[in-house]
Amino acid sequence: MTDEICCGSSFGTFEEQDKVLVALSGGVDSSVCIQILRDQGFDVQAVVIRFSPAHDAAVRAAQTVARQLGVPLIEEDCTEEFEQQVVEPFCAQYCAGRTPSPCVLCNPRVKFAALARVADRLGIRYIATGHYARVTEENGLYYVRAAVSPERDQSYMLYGLPQNILARLCLPVGEFEKSDIREMAASAQLASADAPDSQEICFIPDGDYVAYIAARGLVPLQGRFIGPDGEDLGPHKGVWHYTVGQRKGLNIAYGTPLFVRRIRPNGDVSLPAAVMNFFPA
Repeated sequence: MTDEICCGSSFGTFEEQDKVLVALSGGVDSSVCIQILRDQGFDVQAVVIRFSPAHDAAVRAAQTVARQLGVPLIEEDCTEEFEQQVVEPFCAQYCAGRTPSPCVLCNPRVKFAALARVADRLGIRYIATGHYARVTEENGLYYVRAAVSPERDQSYMLYGLPQNILARLCLPVGEFEKSDIREMAASAQLASADAPDSQEICFIPDGDYVAYIAARGLVPLQGRFIGPDGEDLGPHKGVWHYTVGQRKGLNIAYGTPLFVRRIRPNGDVSLPAAVMNFFPA
């Protein structure tokens, strides 16, 4: 085991193997995470977390990988916590005209809390995931650091993790490019070697968040488009259809491209021209 692989923790010698609990999703990254840590000398166990009914396929995939790798697998149900801590705030924010990041909500509140809880229950000191990020220690404090691969970096998803989680966290995948991880998986003939990358919103497999929120009986703020000169450009479809910076899908014939600069508390959407300079030198 090297400091480069597991820089978030103070590892000693391996006269006795350290145990680590890996959050296994059944995807290629968490699968290879297990392989790397095992190669580094860890005694590896895994847990698959069921966040919602949409995660049942991930649970089955994790079971397959765990059998193939020969690691013990625990199944932890977090559907209630996920609903309260992630899904409900996600829907409320979209209805209010904000664009939430569900992973940023989930990681400190649900995923890593559950991972640490199961590890504590098993008497396991270290925890690990397949995130593309790294952890460093400086003057007794732990920091989330960008992954080696800038294209795959997920460090922003982990910024909310507390010190007691970072101090025990291993992120081996963050030391590699995605192509390296795929190659390792293929070499080990892992069932997940060709698994597709995870989607943006894991609990909405088809990505249609508007339909998902509407099916829960919620409605968004209504309002009007406000043009570059403050003119009323007519009603919009509801704030959950728009996000700051958006240009496509506005369906407004204006003669020059417009974009969403601001979604106002009353539901109105400000649309300046995309050619306007808002950041002068």
